[in-house]
Amino acid sequence: MITEKELIERVQGKFNKSSNRYNSPNGAFLELIRDFAAQERIENIADAIKIYTEKNPKIDSLIAVSLPGILSNCYFATLKDFSFEKFLEWSSLNSDWRYWIKENRKDSAGLSLSVQKIRQEVANC
Repeated sequence: MITEKELIERVQGKFNKSSNRYNSPNGAFLELIRDFAAQERIENIADAIKIYTEKNPKIDSLIAVSLPGILSNCYFATLKDFSFEKFLEWSSLNSDWRYWIKENRKDSAGLSLSVQKIRQEVANC
């Protein structure tokens, strides 16, 4: 679990390091979410989103529409022993997976279960 203090420090550190890439800390926050996805830290993603959106509620709608793509590109596409091609095929037939992700974006257990459900369904197709 990521703490509020750690989250703020990491976002601010990314923003300070690459402020020429971002016009606000929100870009640094989304980069941190991508990092967590690439590191397979799904529960940290939900915890971070919950903490960050409590302080910055205007970004919540951007996160909701961005998170399925972030997970697709930075998590599912990089998993070992997982067929990203099968995932793409499956996701075209099961577009509600994006809804599962959006609805559980602030719930670490719910997001983890949604991701596991997707992995299982792709493996079984």
